[in-house]
Amino acid sequence: MTTTDRTAGPARPVEAVHPLTEEQRRLWFLQQLHPADAGFNMYLCRRWSGPLDVTALRTALDRLTARHEPLRTRFALDGEAPVQLVEPAAPVPLDLVALAPGAGEADFTEACRPTVNAPFDLG
Repeated sequence: MTTTDRTAGPARPVEAVHPLTEEQRRLWFLQQLHPADAGFNMYLCRRWSGPLDVTALRTALDRLTARHEPLRTRFALDGEAPVQLVEPAAPVPLDLVALAPGAGEADFTEACRPTVNAPFDLG
């Protein structure tokens, strides 16, 4: 069995801007009303024990975002109208936090708290 590198899908014409869908417009509007709201933040914290191949994890995340444009899309204003802009593929930020040996669940939760409760900036 062979594997194929699928880091990028077929090329499509590049437009300067893409209009927002109705759902995206609602989300953008809600963020404009409450910019400090973390309600739409879907941050992922995972706890590993034992060795972690950080290079493999970074490569997998980078390939995933290179393939899927919605993971690289941000909202911006074009004049007075919000639009979506697809950013070029780039390395994904990966925050790694080392907990002290013997750290419990409360320590893990506390280490994740600042990021999980941070508002998500659509820009």
